[in-house]
Amino acid sequence: MDSLASRYALAMFEIALEENKVQEYQEKIKCVSDILKNNPDYMRVLSSYFLSASKKHLLVEEAFKSLESKHIISFLKVIIDNHRVNEIQTIFKEFHTMCNEHLGIEEGIVYSVIELSDEQIKEIEEAISKRKKVKVELQNIIDERLIGGIKVVVHDHVYDSSLLYKINSLKKGIRKER
Repeated sequence: MDSLASRYALAMFEIALEENKVQEYQEKIKCVSDILKNNPDYMRVLSSYFLSASKKHLLVEEAFKSLESKHIISFLKVIIDNHRVNEIQTIFKEFHTMCNEHLGIEEGIVYSVIELSDEQIKEIEEAISKRKKVKVELQNIIDERLIGGIKVVVHDHVYDSSLLYKINSLKKGIRKER
């Protein structure tokens, strides 16, 4: 945990921890992350060398004043001042992971052939959470090699109901029979 993104994320996480508002900060940072992901033009403006830092600060203050969080706005300003806007999603991801660890939420990946809806992901999260007896948060990654079905990986646990897994299991069974 010595990466640049981790250091920025840790600074923000420690503030959230001091204020005892880890979950609140996590939700607000996720909101900022989503807004920035969906607005690549805004990201280009924030990372531009043609616009002064003070003008970028004003843009951030205006865009995120509804968050009502001076610390998050200050955090964004520091990222801008240090020319780390291109690293912002990595910083947010690190922050999110730190918050989840603190809150006892395990992160994992659900692999599928097609993109899953938020509702489908929630259903899978609930099923795995019930099975592991801990809250699980999943990210969907497309893997066309699965042919069909899904594969869920949470730390060292793999739940594989993909067609590829079933085919490979059949192959192994057939080879044993020889």
